This record gives sequence, structure tokens and C-alpha cells, in this order.
Amino acid sequence: MINTFYIVLNMRTPSGFEAYGRFEVGSDRLFAEQLFGQLHGTASVNDTDILHVDLMELKDGLPVNIQVISCSVNEIAVNCKLITKELFKRINLDDKD
Repeated sequence: MINTFYIVLNMRTPSGFEAYGRFEVGSDRLFAEQLFGQLHGTASVNDTDILHVDLMELKDGLPVNIQVISCSVNEIAVNCKLITKELFKRINLDDKD
């Protein structure tokens, strides 16, 4: 089974964090980690944060959280644009051997 990676956007609600967006980034760990490393936010997350972005791996059918950052609303907007741009380049512009 091929492991795949995805980025999840989460917001705090009265009942806890709820996912409201997800980007599928493929099966290339290096690409997923490099993409996540470009995102704006802080790695020091705490109980008062409202927005989180998680890098996840679907490993043998089970979700594994690899990394989490906390973001502001403006950072989420920048991150969505960056993810979309990088995925577009990866899917449409990379050489397909």
C-alpha cells in the first residue's frame, strides 16, 4: 500500500478542532515536507490557538500527524495560495518521464 500525504486546515470550535479544508499532496514525502516547510505560521502551538495546519500521512490506511503549525487568518490565506501554486506546478509543469 502506497502512503499518501495531505495538509489539513483546522479551526477551534466549542467542541474542539474541526477540519474545514484538505489538500492532497501525493505520495512523495520529500515534496510534502518541503511544501509544509514553506508555510507561514508558528510551530509553537498551544491551547489558545484558533487555527492549525497539519501535515498528515495516510500510512497503511491510518492517519498519522507529522507536523502542526498555528496560523493567523492572514497566514491561512497565504498558505492556501502557496499550496495551490506549488501543487499546480507539481501536477502541470514537472517533467513526466
